[in-house]
Amino acid sequence: MLNNHGNGRTCCELNEPRCCRKFCLRLLKHLLQKLQQNDKSKGVLDKFCSYHCKTTFFHSCVRHPTDQEWKLNDLDYCFEMLLDDFVKGLREQNLPHFFIPSLNLFDSREIDGNSLKCLLRNIEYERSNNFPIFDC
Repeated sequence: MLNNHGNGRTCCELNEPRCCRKFCLRLLKHLLQKLQQNDKSKGVLDKFCSYHCKTTFFHSCVRHPTDQEWKLNDLDYCFEMLLDDFVKGLREQNLPHFFIPSLNLFDSREIDGNSLKCLLRNIEYERSNNFPIFDC
């Protein structure tokens, strides 16, 4: 899905403009990983994985399909857009599986509400303080 991507299927090819889709996904995965490493409650964030980031990313790509929405020069805006989608899923306790939409990856049987709220608080803290976790 990351190869031959973009609405023209030529995004990021040799003579085509580059997008920031892959960078945004990497940043979201890196943020989750850093938050898990710094988790003071040890284990509360362990149920989250890169698949949650990828699933959010796939949904974001569907909601924002044009290459114009993922310009490399707009990486900060695009990352915020992806993070908005992830935060929305945490708030609503709803992240539909991309290929099986009836399956909620944030279902309370999979991830308890306290873990969702903890991750949400951590992300909101990082976001409101310009992501100091990335300085480490």
